[in-house]
Amino acid sequence: MKLESYSNVNEFYRAAKQFLMKQEAASGNMLSSCMKQLDKQSTIHNPPFLCCVKEDKDIRLAAYMAPPGPLQLFGEEEGVESVVHKLIDEDWGIVRLSAPAALAHTFAEEWILQTGNSYRVMSSMKLYGTANISFPLSCGGELRKATPEDREMTGRWLYEMGIENRSLLTKNEALEKAKEMIGKDSIYLWENEKSEPVSMAALTRQTPSTMTINMVYTPQEQRRKGYARACVANLSKRLLETDITYCTLYADGSNAAANELYSSIGYQEIEQYTELSFSQR
Repeated sequence: MKLESYSNVNEFYRAAKQFLMKQEAASGNMLSSCMKQLDKQSTIHNPPFLCCVKEDKDIRLAAYMAPPGPLQLFGEEEGVESVVHKLIDEDWGIVRLSAPAALAHTFAEEWILQTGNSYRVMSSMKLYGTANISFPLSCGGELRKATPEDREMTGRWLYEMGIENRSLLTKNEALEKAKEMIGKDSIYLWENEKSEPVSMAALTRQTPSTMTINMVYTPQEQRRKGYARACVANLSKRLLETDITYCTLYADGSNAAANELYSSIGYQEIEQYTELSFSQR
């Protein structure tokens, strides 16, 4: 196998796009990260790490990192050793890694073997996808985009969600995040029959034909009424009526309720993703 490096995201994207598009939904993290950085200038103080491991002319593994973001890997485990040696030779420090579970752990074991560093699992998520939605029993209500008037409420929900999933946003950070996402038309609310917002979901990580739904949240007092199911089902359907042909979302592998919810409206598991953090010696 041969490792090939790239000096900027545009070069990497041209080289890796066909490989990543073969499994567009599974490689969506890397694809969407690349698309966001296309035509942006990197600085000498914060360069990206971009490489592919090839066998003959075929890419087997792609590696992408745009600091301060995590190292992302997608492909076959056989190429991991080459990437690890490249990172060490160029004195890259790895703080976080995001990759399919088996690939992530293969990298971690090789990394600690070569560096003596340690790692821990930050999250273990199931990636789901669907091209068709099975609608749940109606709970009444409708989907709408969040507006600037919803900032306080959505900011509060983002803060509460952060407490539950240990992302630890401050209240001000949650409010700013809500403002930013509302400005991008990426937060949607489910309103009950009284026109009261009772659940939310957001859009992120777009690739040429897929979109990821995230930040699904229902406040405690509104749970077990079918609102989250209705919100995700209707948002997915709305996306699939556009140029988006496939919807994806992530669920905590240990959250049985969330996994049942997504399966019940037509989502099927595609891959398991793991995020790791590394110590630095």
